[in-house]
Amino acid sequence: GQILFPHSEVVSASHCTISQEESTYFLIDHSSNGTLVNQTQIKKNKKIPLASGDTIQLSKTGPILQFQVS
Repeated sequence: GQILFPHSEVVSASHCTISQEESTYFLIDHSSNGTLVNQTQIKKNKKIPLASGDTIQLSKTGPILQFQVS
């Protein structure tokens, strides 16, 4: 699935991806404005693990999402 922000000036069309490998989820940033996980800027194109409850912010001034696994 995708989450789209079609009129955003800070969220890229393909800002980041979340993938699953076995029981672990990973986020990869593809944006020009950056992505923060738990208020920490992550490196572009670097795969980092996610845990349930982590916050994902799409650029420093963009929307904040909470990652949940049920």
